[in-house]
Amino acid sequence: MKWLVRLFTAVYLVALGLDLAATVGYIGTTGAGEETLASRFLYYIGLPWNMFFDPKTTTGSVAAMLVPAINVGILWLAADLIESREE
Repeated sequence: MKWLVRLFTAVYLVALGLDLAATVGYIGTTGAGEETLASRFLYYIGLPWNMFFDPKTTTGSVAAMLVPAINVGILWLAADLIESREE
């Protein structure tokens, strides 16, 4: 179970890095103001918490980057709980 949580955490960190690189301009984007593919991937990783924020605002785009960490935390807590029950 822990390997799956580590994999999800790694996928989140890669998507976050790609989104930050696209936002800063290190990797190519399709145009100014358009959403990158990495940010769309972050949106799906962060569901259902992303539904509370508007991604078109600055606050919403920052929240879209940070909200998936809630799901990572929930998965780590669940994995620790399952591991403690197995012992």
